[in-house]
Amino acid sequence: MVFIRKLGEVSVKALLRLGRMGIFLAKTLCYTVTPPIKFSLIVKKIQFIGFQSISVIFLTGAFTGMVLGYQGYNTLSRFG
Repeated sequence: MVFIRKLGEVSVKALLRLGRMGIFLAKTLCYTVTPPIKFSLIVKKIQFIGFQSISVIFLTGAFTGMVLGYQGYNTLSRFG
């Protein structure tokens, strides 16, 4: 009986969380399309998120490339 009770509690909690996420999504979509839409603010935020993070993207790409090169070198030196 304890197992069934715990399963029910977990299921109810999961459904409550799912419902809260659905309400949050619905509110977000409603606020997205209701006026006033400030395009200049949206453009500023897009620029801040996109263009200001080029250094992070560059570093991530550089280190990923270095790791792939190192792994490729080790693999080719063993089997190549």
